[in-house]
Amino acid sequence: MIELIALAIQTDSTRAITLSSGFVNGDFGLSGGYHGFSHHGNRPDHIDALKKIENNIMRQMSHLIDLLKAQQDIHNGGTLFDHTTVMFGCGMATGPHSTKNLPLVVAGGSFKHGEHKVYPDPESAHRVPAANLLLSILQNHGLEIERFGTSSGTLTDFEWRPS
Repeated sequence: MIELIALAIQTDSTRAITLSSGFVNGDFGLSGGYHGFSHHGNRPDHIDALKKIENNIMRQMSHLIDLLKAQQDIHNGGTLFDHTTVMFGCGMATGPHSTKNLPLVVAGGSFKHGEHKVYPDPESAHRVPAANLLLSILQNHGLEIERFGTSSGTLTDFEWRPS
């Protein structure tokens, strides 16, 4: 599937792709589904299952990044990775569907990367919607919009490097 995604981007067949975990009951010798394991209730066996599943997801993401870095972008210069944003995350941070401290990984898209960012500052009581990240990504890719979903603006200190 990852090779197909890279090919779709290379051929400009699509500009947006969503890939679910791809995990099915029985993978990695696990009995159960990703969603069930995500409601782990701090049970070690469920947490271990999640680690196996998410380790595989991260390996697949890494493979996609490698494929995109290896392809020249004949229309924009650089590589496909330079002009593609890859994001990994989940719609919830914990089993009870909390979105507080939601972990997301963003790569590519010419953003300034290389550090762990927390929005807002941990000392602040103000929450920043994850939609602000999505708005930042959309604007980076040329959409002239001021809002996306529940966004309240773009992320600060997450600028992109102009091409």
